[in-house]
Amino acid sequence: MNGCSHSPAPTEQSPALKFTPPSQWQSDNQATIADSSQAHDTETPSSHDLSSALDLAPALDLAPALQAWLFTVPDPQLKRLITEALRNNFQLNASAALLDSAYARTISSGAARKLQASHSVDASRSRQTIPSGPQAITRNSTSLGFGVDIAWQPDIWRKLKKQQQASVLDYQSSQQTHQFAQLSLVSDLIKAWYQVIEASLLQDLSEQRLSNLRDNLDILNQGYQAGLNGPLDIYLAQADLQQEKARLANQAIVSVAASHQLQLLLGQYPSGTLTVTNPLPLLSEPIPAGIPAQLLARRPDIVAALRQLQADELNAKVAHLRRLPAFRLTSQIGTRSEEFKDLFSSDFLISSLFASLVTPLLDGGTLKAEEQIAYNLVKASEFNYQSTALNAFREVEFALTQDQFLKQQHAATQQSAIQFQQAQQLAFEQYQAGLVNYITVLESQRRAFDASRSEIQLRNQIIQNRINLHLALGGDFGPNH
Repeated sequence: MNGCSHSPAPTEQSPALKFTPPSQWQSDNQATIADSSQAHDTETPSSHDLSSALDLAPALDLAPALQAWLFTVPDPQLKRLITEALRNNFQLNASAALLDSAYARTISSGAARKLQASHSVDASRSRQTIPSGPQAITRNSTSLGFGVDIAWQPDIWRKLKKQQQASVLDYQSSQQTHQFAQLSLVSDLIKAWYQVIEASLLQDLSEQRLSNLRDNLDILNQGYQAGLNGPLDIYLAQADLQQEKARLANQAIVSVAASHQLQLLLGQYPSGTLTVTNPLPLLSEPIPAGIPAQLLARRPDIVAALRQLQADELNAKVAHLRRLPAFRLTSQIGTRSEEFKDLFSSDFLISSLFASLVTPLLDGGTLKAEEQIAYNLVKASEFNYQSTALNAFREVEFALTQDQFLKQQHAATQQSAIQFQQAQQLAFEQYQAGLVNYITVLESQRRAFDASRSEIQLRNQIIQNRINLHLALGGDFGPNH
């Protein structure tokens, strides 16, 4: 019989990481992700704390680490937009709806362990014709009934308990997934905010260069009329002017696209009219040293992957227990009479008690296949947990490394921009004095413009990388920073 076969049960303890993090992530006084996964195992809802786990409201507040991070956001307009996005973003609202569904499933799964009761009222009327000599006899009868059915399934294999625990873990995984969606939305919004600022600054820079090129062309035309320079300089200046007009038009497209993206995250119609006039700050503050490893363990997507693994382990056990006999008790109590006035009289009381034991015999291999599917899902969830944790380390390591090189690159670019500005001014003065040709002036102006453009872009890249680091850490740098 299918119920007599046995498959190895999944492990109770979540697996340790199958890769070795560097020493700074493995200090004795700091919890690693593997330690955190074992700690979470002890928090799996049991029969004693299921009620408290189910009391969690479906509508979640922001995670504490995210709240702490948002507290450090200096701009009040940006904070207002973050609040608006958390309220109006369509994808986040869809995630909240899925979370509500997961919460409802925990209630549904817990109901199977409780006493089930239903009531019924029925009425029937029948006529019977009995042949009796030359004239048949007709008898009419009326039957009225009222009853209550009570059913209970003893959880002798603890199948229903494990099924409810798995449902609660699914809900907790959905909670963490929703919190990670909140964190990702906030990160994307802040990055989009600074993308709009960068696009605006680059557009202003291009307009400034266009104005300078027009002034240069006017000076060259005056010199040409005075016989101080030839037509080649005029052609080069006009070509450079038209090229800058094309660059300005392209930058306008970039600015509108950045505004569209910001409005999309806010749940607004992408009209392209949302503008930001704030400056683009330079993040000179260093990243705090000694970031503890438990900050990675608080990442909602890692916790969600762990909870899903634990839920799948319990579901695999439930799939095995479905192959064992199931016991059910059913009781019926009620009255039946031909008169309505007797329907609630104890003289017409009818009661019964049934017990049933159902054992799977032949099902074409369905239960065995479902058990195998459940065990394969456990393997997939374990690999997903390992992958999520490994990717978290990669994101943090990359953001920390990139921060150092971006700051070095920005410092060098900032100095070169200053020197190119001086060289540009000197080249134009020497051109007016007849010491250099106009090609030298154009080249010095182009280099000064490119350096200024790169400096703005690098400032934004440092900000974008810092936001990515906060996302990788799951929020702020911790209570000590």
